[in-house]
Amino acid sequence: MRLMPGRLIRSTPGLPLDLNEIERFALRNLLATTIETSRYPLSRRILALKAILARLVPILSAPGPRSRPPQKH
Repeated sequence: MRLMPGRLIRSTPGLPLDLNEIERFALRNLLATTIETSRYPLSRRILALKAILARLVPILSAPGPRSRPPQKH
């Protein structure tokens, strides 16, 4: 299948990506850079990329309880 600019490619629903750690890191960086440098941060395209990024790194995007540093006496 040839990629054509401006054309959407249909994907297979539910197809899991079997990525190794380096590939996941590269994908996260690509998504984050694309989102950060976008001129239109509220466009449907960028909102979709943000949703994908949130699924890739759910632990980092969810706030967790903060632990207190030990007190010095």
